[in-house]
Amino acid sequence: MIGQRPPKQPKKIPARNEATVKARSGGMCESCGRATASNIHHRQYLSRGGTHDVHNLIHLCGMGNVNGCHGRAHKDGEREGLAIGRGYRSELMPVLYRDAWVLLDDDGGMRFLNESTAQLLMNGEAE
Repeated sequence: MIGQRPPKQPKKIPARNEATVKARSGGMCESCGRATASNIHHRQYLSRGGTHDVHNLIHLCGMGNVNGCHGRAHKDGEREGLAIGRGYRSELMPVLYRDAWVLLDDDGGMRFLNESTAQLLMNGEAE
């Protein structure tokens, strides 16, 4: 139905999904790859219709929403796929993962993309 909100997500990320994300990261920031990851970030915020699905989560350095890659994600993360607007399908939005464009999956894996394909997906021009 038009105007209906998606089902509300529980506040806490399921332990299994959190463990999968942490295993994928190996404890290092999934954005810069240079610092210890300290926060799991929702690429599409819950307030924008995001979920706790593994493809929507990324392990970042920084504290809270203010510094490190986590702070950058909240400031201008859309150009790197660290922040996704409402109405987009997060599983189809690439993220710049340690200097490589990827699509994340729910099994803790990723598919590498060339930059032109990533940009087409970011602009909603390919699926």
